[in-house]
Amino acid sequence: MLDLIYDNDVTIANRSHTLEVYANDELNEAVVVLVPSVRETPEACTEAWDLAKSVLNTVVPDARARLLLCDLGERRYRWVEQEHLDELSPPWRDAHADEVRDHGLMWA
Repeated sequence: MLDLIYDNDVTIANRSHTLEVYANDELNEAVVVLVPSVRETPEACTEAWDLAKSVLNTVVPDARARLLLCDLGERRYRWVEQEHLDELSPPWRDAHADEVRDHGLMWA
């Protein structure tokens, strides 16, 4: 099960968003959850990833991590894989709620 280690409002591309970081140090994995304040995908998701990396480095520095974009109003989820996280506009892959729950995020 993933534990919430960070939950804060952050400013990305001049807009406030919610950034949550969940980690499991025993399994050495983490999920970074970005909940945008608007329905569009934030262009500068690298900023979210940079913020998340600084949090992860203090808790699970070598964790395998993924970024999950949540539209909680529509219950829509999208992943960006770790190998694309440093790209300014990375490709997003749609995710079903069951897949999100399988990663330990039971609120999905």
